[in-house]
Amino acid sequence: MSGSVFKGAFLFRADFSNAEVTKSDFESANMVLATLERADFSGTNLSKTNLSRAAMLGVTLRGAAMIFTDLQDAYLEGAELTGANMTGADLRGANLYRVFADKTILRNADMRGAFMQRSKFRRASMGGAKLAGADLSGARIASVVRTGTNFCRATMPDGKRGKCPEK
Repeated sequence: MSGSVFKGAFLFRADFSNAEVTKSDFESANMVLATLERADFSGTNLSKTNLSRAAMLGVTLRGAAMIFTDLQDAYLEGAELTGANMTGADLRGANLYRVFADKTILRNADMRGAFMQRSKFRRASMGGAKLAGADLSGARIASVVRTGTNFCRATMPDGKRGKCPEK
């Protein structure tokens, strides 16, 4: 299925488990409640796609374009996000447990209330991201650009609470 075009497709509850769907185009597709467990979506365009409440355990999204993608309440445990562009993505309430994100772009992403325990963020860009109320306990954050990032009431990797901006 590599190189396939599903632009704007209605793929509600579609099952892509263990599929190789690399370098494909899913821009603006409706994939609510879809299953992408252990699938490879490397280099795929998922920008503006609705993947809310999708089951994405162990999915590979290396170099994927996920600009303004809706991943609200999605289950991404163990996902590989290296080099993915997730600018402006909606990850509110998403499960990002044990995610690996190296050189991932998460600028202006909304990750409020996301579960990010034991995840590894290395050389990622999180400038302007909203992480209020997120749980980063046990996460590793190394060489991450965080300018303008909101960690208000977030549980930080050391277990402490993030500070809220003074009003």
